[in-house]
Amino acid sequence: MAKRFYTWKEFNEDIKNTVKTLLTDEFKHINKVYGIPKGGLIIAVALANHIPKLIYVHSLNDIDENTLIVDDISDSGETLLRIPNIRKYKTMCLFCKEKTRYQPTFWWNCCIHNEWVCFPWESTEKEEVRDGTEIL
Repeated sequence: MAKRFYTWKEFNEDIKNTVKTLLTDEFKHINKVYGIPKGGLIIAVALANHIPKLIYVHSLNDIDENTLIVDDISDSGETLLRIPNIRKYKTMCLFCKEKTRYQPTFWWNCCIHNEWVCFPWESTEKEEVRDGTEIL
């Protein structure tokens, strides 16, 4: 499996691009952000720190049509598809795999099906494949 190392510099650039996008007319109604645990949490907090009107919500019970749902990657898409009525919400991922079952509203990076993205906030000693198996 090919590895792609995503850096803090790239993360900061993607956060800046997300902020610019959220300030456009299409997204002006967005006033909350929900980060899917655990990959989306750091993204949600970063966005809430950059946009004063954006409230970070901790629970799926608090989301509505004014909430942006974020995650690090739409790999198979299963995590995002577990959210009830996900298609009625705006969603953003840093990465979207070419064969995902759920394509977010927008994303910043594409990757192929067998590419493993190593995020800077993850351990590099042991990686867990998103389907539950391990790579050592």
